[in-house]
Amino acid sequence: MTFGTRARIRLGAIQHNFQTLKSMVPGARAMAVVKANAYGHGLVPVVRALSEADTLAVARLAEARQLRDAGVQTDITLLGGVVSADDLAMAIDLGVTVVFHHQQQIEWAERFSGRITLAWLKVDTGMGRLGFQPSDAAAALTRLRGQVDRLGMLTHFASADEPELPTTEEQLVAFTKLLDGFDGEVSIANSAALLGWQESLAIFDAA
Repeated sequence: MTFGTRARIRLGAIQHNFQTLKSMVPGARAMAVVKANAYGHGLVPVVRALSEADTLAVARLAEARQLRDAGVQTDITLLGGVVSADDLAMAIDLGVTVVFHHQQQIEWAERFSGRITLAWLKVDTGMGRLGFQPSDAAAALTRLRGQVDRLGMLTHFASADEPELPTTEEQLVAFTKLLDGFDGEVSIANSAALLGWQESLAIFDAA
């Protein structure tokens, strides 16, 4: 006799949860994060269930390639960015939107012989994981605009599911300051933020 853990995934429940969250921000584009094998739920089956997602997000280029090999044509965002100049070229070839969060990645973009249609700049407003410091964001945006046709800016909340902490409010203030004069797309709200910070996020509706 063998013992082990077994997970039973209800794709209908995943669809329902996604549709519920998307309905809370009518008119906004919704990014479905499916990194790490869709958090262990099965990458391709979950992606097929999330057909209403405007874009998908993965952490690694191998995940993006797996989706393209499976015939998935939905926009894909590479949250972890690229780890080499060759990876940048491969991501562009796959039609993947790259997130830039480090100076080295911008240097690869500046040396890239082609044109990058769409990219994101990641700003670390308090998560402490990846991203440019807010004080460095303007210079990074200027450099990327020379290579990118459409440039968006994103950040990630560290503790939106803990409203008693001051972190989310501090991150909102820091990110809002960066948007003065910025006319690109903005991505900020994870699921916890949509559920607990809707009034505070209203400022981004027009972004």
